[in-house]
Amino acid sequence: MVSHIYKNVLIGGFSISDAVEIKKIERETNHDVKVVLEFFHFACTSEDINNLARALMLEGAMNNVVIPFMDDLIQARTM
Repeated sequence: MVSHIYKNVLIGGFSISDAVEIKKIERETNHDVKVVLEFFHFACTSEDINNLARALMLEGAMNNVVIPFMDDLIQARTM
């Protein structure tokens, strides 16, 4: 579920108005991520991050490389 949210943001669901909204928030927080670091690290280990990153990489490889290649291969074999 979370990976789909990040994927949508990274691939095309992120607009200029979204960026403006983020800049408004950053003006208030001064981009102070240290404030939440303790809470983030408490619930999220590096392995949690790595698992999500690997899943996203595999999903991208399947959708952008493997499946299109297999589709082309099937098309070539059925002609």
